[in-house]
Amino acid sequence: MMSQAIEPVSVDFASYLADPAYSASDFKLVIKQNARALWHSKFNELAPPKLPTPAMKFGTMLHAMCLEPDTFHEKFRVVENKRTKEGKALALDYDKQGITAVSPLDAALLDNMTQAICSHPKAHELLDGGLSEQSFWWTHNDSKLDLKCRCDKINGDTIVDLKTTGEGGSSPESFTKTITTFNYHLQAAHYLQGTGAKRFVFVVIEKTFPYNIGIYDLSTEFLDIGYELQEQAISKISEATQAGKWLGYTDSEPNGIQTLDKPYWLGNSND
Repeated sequence: MMSQAIEPVSVDFASYLADPAYSASDFKLVIKQNARALWHSKFNELAPPKLPTPAMKFGTMLHAMCLEPDTFHEKFRVVENKRTKEGKALALDYDKQGITAVSPLDAALLDNMTQAICSHPKAHELLDGGLSEQSFWWTHNDSKLDLKCRCDKINGDTIVDLKTTGEGGSSPESFTKTITTFNYHLQAAHYLQGTGAKRFVFVVIEKTFPYNIGIYDLSTEFLDIGYELQEQAISKISEATQAGKWLGYTDSEPNGIQTLDKPYWLGNSND
């Protein structure tokens, strides 16, 4: 299941995304939906572009500020008021240069969260050293599918993944639910397999004052479930590529129709 350690590759994010190898995000889509959804997301040239949400945009900015501070101002600039004529023109000029305009409120929040991370001994230790934004490629042993991952931080033999969340979201109970909702245990297993690292650690910071931070790794049992999900996704993708059929929810039914049973939570109709 595990691969030997391989060397990271430093490429920009656009080049990483353009490579056709399968990522943890691809696997999570197959698990959450189906193979057909992955085909449309990954291979359908007519599919609408996937636009980042405000939360995703903010996460990208925080990653840049914490993980690549020396190049942050090459990618992001504060625009005081994008509603004014001058502000709109400045934001448009930045956009043409590939620079993202940041509001003063977001800039202040970024500063506060970065200071919170720097003031947290363990978070600072994990995120301050090592290599940032490193990409890995490898071939899955059984399926021979080409796989990839991109790590926020490689610090020694530890992968560090920076996550943002809302109020109370960095507590052990809340983040455990988040892991299972978004299949972060699949992500952790996938990254460990591809890099040969010994440990995967989440640094989770809340976006509201006092910017609470939780730092977590996963038990062997938790990671094993992640590996199982990864293998399920790989199996479905292998079947789809070999058969040339990327099936949706009910496409495998004999007549294309699936009969649904009464869910347990409806109870007994005679009660």
